[in-house]
Amino acid sequence: MTTKRILRSSFRFIDQHPDITWDCVPESLLKCWHVVVPLDEYMKGAYEVRYEYRIFSYALRKYMERTGKYIPVEKRKALFRAFQMVLLLPYIKHHSGESYPVFGLFDFSFLLDFAEIHRSAAMR
Repeated sequence: MTTKRILRSSFRFIDQHPDITWDCVPESLLKCWHVVVPLDEYMKGAYEVRYEYRIFSYALRKYMERTGKYIPVEKRKALFRAFQMVLLLPYIKHHSGESYPVFGLFDFSFLLDFAEIHRSAAMR
């Protein structure tokens, strides 16, 4: 699939399913959205123009428009990292058989809280 097609189908999906939970996203989209290289490597250079980050940015913009909540630019990098971790949940669940709490994939306030907690715990 071309980058243009990935973007178009992803944006359409985000528009049509703004409240979808992480466990209901089609695997084909999860594979496109998930960064397969280590995130530290991915985040070097011009990551903002890469399609995975553009999809995240689109979803975040739509979330802010829909909710009226603003996520500061300086928090978006950590939020993208949290989003990438959430994209792994379906694979972890499938391979572990464990159940995990279900929440909205595009609930960025929740993910931001998660990122803040994760960062605080790492600093201890």
